[in-house]
Amino acid sequence: MAKKGNMTARVLKSLKSRPEVKTPIATEMFLPNHSGDHSAGRVLKTPSKDNDLVNKSYVDSEIASAVTNRHDTWSNVFVTRVNTQSIPNNSDTKVEFNTVKNDTLNEWDEDTNYRFECQTAGTYLVMARVFFSSVAWTSGKFAQISLSTSNHGTIRISRTITGDYTEFVESKGFTITELDAGENMSVLIKHNRGSTTNIYSVDGFSYIIIIRIR
Repeated sequence: MAKKGNMTARVLKSLKSRPEVKTPIATEMFLPNHSGDHSAGRVLKTPSKDNDLVNKSYVDSEIASAVTNRHDTWSNVFVTRVNTQSIPNNSDTKVEFNTVKNDTLNEWDEDTNYRFECQTAGTYLVMARVFFSSVAWTSGKFAQISLSTSNHGTIRISRTITGDYTEFVESKGFTITELDAGENMSVLIKHNRGSTTNIYSVDGFSYIIIIRIR
């Protein structure tokens, strides 16, 4: 009687000696198209359900629309002072920023009132700098910038304390504030040097930047 192990070995050897037969499932494969900007399959131009897939054209147009709308309809202001302005001692004086570099919504009045006239209520980032000509200062004097708003009062954003020197002195700072539609805002500069002091008369050294951020 043959042993079981020998029988199993003969069967395995017989199977290995036979050529393997491969049966093709299909010569081609087709996958349904439910996305992409192709013409085949079910492509949705505008999704109607949370899990709907959309085509590339829809996504591209949505992104472009969001970027364009934010840039064109939100405040972005950059204005400078290009000539000198005399600032009296110890008195809040409006800085007459008179050269518009950028103003997306035409909200800055550079001809008469020298102020920002807000069109849309929101949250605004405001940065300002006033740069004085080189004169003699004594220790403990100051130069400070404030924002004067029609609805939110006066907001001080910077105060520079001087030493004993003859030098250019600047005051600069930033703040984030709420503004209402129709509200106006201007920049005030004040110092106590003891006599009238002039703003430096070179474009770009004194400026205000206003950007709506929300």
